[in-house]
Parts: sequence; C-alpha cells; structure tokens
Amino acid sequence: MHQIDVVKDMSQEYYEAIKKAKATLFNVLKLMEEIVKPSKKCIDIAESIEDHIVSQGASWGFPVNICIGQIAAHYTPLIDEDSVIPADEIIKVDVGVSVD
Repeated sequence: MHQIDVVKDMSQEYYEAIKKAKATLFNVLKLMEEIVKPSKKCIDIAESIEDHIVSQGASWGFPVNICIGQIAAHYTPLIDEDSVIPADEIIKVDVGVSVD
C-alpha cells in the first residue's frame, strides 16, 4: 500500500488525533530546549515533560527516557533519584505522545 492510499483511507478522527499528537510533540520539543540544562535533575525534567503532555490533552506513550553519555536508550529516572544533567555529556531524551 502506498502512503497516499493510507492517508486516503484514514478516518478524519484518526487524522485529527495524529495532528494533535504531532502538535503536542512539537510543543514538548520547545519545552525541552528550555529545561534540559546542566545541573537540572533528570526526574524533574521527566516529570515536567510528562505533565506538559497531559496538559495538552494527550498522554505519554511511555515514561520519558533520559539517557546520559554511554547509556544508549530506555533509562527512565526513578522518583527518588538525584541524577542531574552533566555539562560535558551527550544527552538523549526519548518521548512518546499518544492521543486517543
């Protein structure tokens, strides 16, 4: 099936949900530019992102993952964790947005 066929067969409701998820994700990316900074606690960043997604009328597809340095993927900060964003490492943030 070609991409154009998928779009043609998509219901308007489904299409609107995808548009809302995309807009929410773009808003989250803007927020991340502001809050992912050295010395910020990872758990505070994750909770801010998740709260922002919910405030947009969506839900998160999975808990926010914040990976520092050699941790490649799938690390979610624990509620009582004190880890912070270092100034000298690569930071990877993985976010999923779900609508309906």
